[in-house]
Amino acid sequence: MLRLDCPIYLASGSPRRKEILSEILDNFTVLKLEVTEAGDSNADPSWITMKNALRKFIEARKKIRDASYWLISADTVVSINQSILGKPLGRSEAIQALSKLQGQTHQVYSGVVVGFMRCHYNLVVVFSEKTAVTFQARRVEEIEAYVDRYKPYDKAGSYGIQELPKEFVKDVQGDLDNVVGLPKLSVLRTVRKLMLEKDLKIE
Repeated sequence: MLRLDCPIYLASGSPRRKEILSEILDNFTVLKLEVTEAGDSNADPSWITMKNALRKFIEARKKIRDASYWLISADTVVSINQSILGKPLGRSEAIQALSKLQGQTHQVYSGVVVGFMRCHYNLVVVFSEKTAVTFQARRVEEIEAYVDRYKPYDKAGSYGIQELPKEFVKDVQGDLDNVVGLPKLSVLRTVRKLMLEKDLKIE
């Protein structure tokens, strides 16, 4: 657990990202933002997630008054066959999206911005991470039951891997936390890198 010497902010209202970040950083503040996300289904998913994470980062900066602080933002999308599956608008769209993933391998991309901000200089790193997820083929009744129980309307790809029945997921190649919403180890490495660059002290 890292303990940094100035305030830390997470520019995301996602309870999943909050939970993941709490495993590596102590005592941070969550900023819930109203940000319009880019949603071009044919765009490069890595670029889309980084663009959306930057939008959140920039919007969050407007709300912070500390002279020095850390700020982390993130965005996640699901991509299959070069098409992005964002958050569903309702039940039928969620069922349709999950049906596309059955028996297929799809990619989950998270774009992340990690920044240390100080009045006379800023250090900012922007990156994306990809995890490949393979689903088993499941019956439509099982998909409907999942959607009706968990209502995954706030989740990219219409699912949260932490709540899916184990029969749905065949294989995960890469960081599982990335699929949940935040690549924890990459965030930790980035924070450590920025700390070393500016000789920041770990308490």
